[in-house]
Amino acid sequence: QEVKAILKSREFILVIFLAVVIGAVSIRNPLFFSGANFIEILNNASYSTVAALGMTMILITSGIDVASGAVMAVLAIACGEMCLAGMPPVVYLGVTLVLGVVFYTINGILIVKVGVPPMICTLAMSSVIRGTVLLVTGGNWVKGLPKSFNAIGKGEIGSIPLPVIIMLVSVVVISLVMAKTRFGRNIYAVGSNKNAARLSGVNVDATIIGTWAVAGLLLALAAILY
Repeated sequence: QEVKAILKSREFILVIFLAVVIGAVSIRNPLFFSGANFIEILNNASYSTVAALGMTMILITSGIDVASGAVMAVLAIACGEMCLAGMPPVVYLGVTLVLGVVFYTINGILIVKVGVPPMICTLAMSSVIRGTVLLVTGGNWVKGLPKSFNAIGKGEIGSIPLPVIIMLVSVVVISLVMAKTRFGRNIYAVGSNKNAARLSGVNVDATIIGTWAVAGLLLALAAILY
């Protein structure tokens, strides 16, 4: 029964589909199926994967977020500008992470306490932040950053890029949180049925706000990698 369930699962079908695509491309170009190429693919996908972890948690609570791109942009710019201002790494990295949590905690509070639908809330934040980014940067990249600023985004441990390691660690940590902790189980319960979760003793509002806060932290980490 367990084997049949696995074979019928969406995850297994996706794995098979991915294997077929990899096999077909590898036949066309043997260089595709190489360790170096897969590492490069993972490296390019690292920041989007980290951001997607938080978005997945939000989706599980039956929420939706359309502001992630704009927020990641403003967080990356803030991180770069703080570095150019001469702040030490521990400060500009820490402040970037805190800003991510603050932005998304505000989203969570507006959603559960004010009753703003997630789509409207994040769409409004996206518009405000995109305007702020254009106003601050004039549409230009943040330039003149020191080489030390690239230590996280372009660093390596052995032959493995640091962003790939951070991505893999993030995936493992969030997977464990979702599978093994009360907070993770509460997220599933809230997404399944808010009223039933509340009657079961789950603090629905705190769970939703906490989920958005964690998503903001992950988005800020993605912005740093980006």
